[in-house]
Amino acid sequence: MSKKTEGKLQEKANEASEKLQETKEKNAQKVHGKGEDAKEKLQDVLLSVKDKLSDVKEAGENFQEKVSSSDDKEKSKNKWKIKGANQIKKATDIKSSTKIKSSNDIKSSTDLKTMGS
Repeated sequence: MSKKTEGKLQEKANEASEKLQETKEKNAQKVHGKGEDAKEKLQDVLLSVKDKLSDVKEAGENFQEKVSSSDDKEKSKNKWKIKGANQIKKATDIKSSTKIKSSNDIKSSTDLKTMGS
């Protein structure tokens, strides 16, 4: 090959190399820019999710507080109604069929005393 042809080939190779380098740089900038955009969008979404979760947590805490306070009120009203283990009937305390009142043993309205009698 002649030096002229080699020079032209070298020049075209250099031009192609420069174009390739420029394209690489442009692509790198585009990728970096899109990466930044994606990062910002992701941060926005995560902040939104965080806000929603904090709202849910707060609502749950309020609900728990309401349930606890109503439980406390019910417990204070009913604490005397709760039977202890010694107040629960045993099998021996339950009436047998012979101890149940018959229809003849039940009082009628005529058996009741009035205030004047």
